[in-house]
Order: sequence, then C-alpha cells, then structure tokens
Amino acid sequence: MITHIQEYYLGQSIKDAKGLTEFTNDEYRMFEAAGAPKWFKDEKTYNAQDVIFLGFNWETVIGATDGKVYKIACLYMTDHESEVNTVYKHTLEHLIHKMGKPSEHAESHQYIWQTNDGNVLLNKVSNN
Repeated sequence: MITHIQEYYLGQSIKDAKGLTEFTNDEYRMFEAAGAPKWFKDEKTYNAQDVIFLGFNWETVIGATDGKVYKIACLYMTDHESEVNTVYKHTLEHLIHKMGKPSEHAESHQYIWQTNDGNVLLNKVSNN
C-alpha cells in the first residue's frame, strides 16, 4: 500500500507536517454537503501543500485524528479533459503495477485497493 506521498505519510504527527491550514467552517460544510462528513469525533481536515506524484502537480488534503495523519487525499484538477484522461490513465497503471488488481471497480471510473492497513482510492470526476 502507498503510505507516503512526498513529505506526508500516514501516522505522521500533525505537528511535524508542513504547510497545513485547517479547513474553515465553510470548507467543512462544503465537504459534508459533497458527501464527505467527519468520520471521527476529533477529526480535523487540512489543506496541505501541493505534491508532485508521478510527475504531476496534485492539490493535497490531509485528514487527521488523534493528532496524526490518517488520510492523504490528492486531487488533480484541470479544465482540459484530455489532460485529465492522461493523468488518470497513468496513475491507474502505476497503482496496478505497485498494488496489483483493485479490490473494487465501479463503472464511474472509481478503483479501490483494500488492504489490512487501509485503502487507496482512485476516482475520476469530470464535468463532461
């Protein structure tokens, strides 16, 4: 399982993670409205520094509970559909090479790799 992306890693103390800004109340409300509510009572969500993964620049959101990183979410956003398709295909190929066949696949361009330590999810969302 992938547990480390650039300087962020699962189990990392929030105090040691650089460039984090906790979500505002409006951001928490927007995430909840989009179907991503808090899962843990003490959960906090942070905007983090962008990371380079597979040669592409990804926006990063960190989920933390008990003062430690439990989720690293990387988001690639652009208005160019062909670019999205290229990044998605390249990322999918990399994850299959590193982690094997996904545990789940939905027709909505969503792949999930389940492990004993957590999961990795690749999801393509498009306006088109």
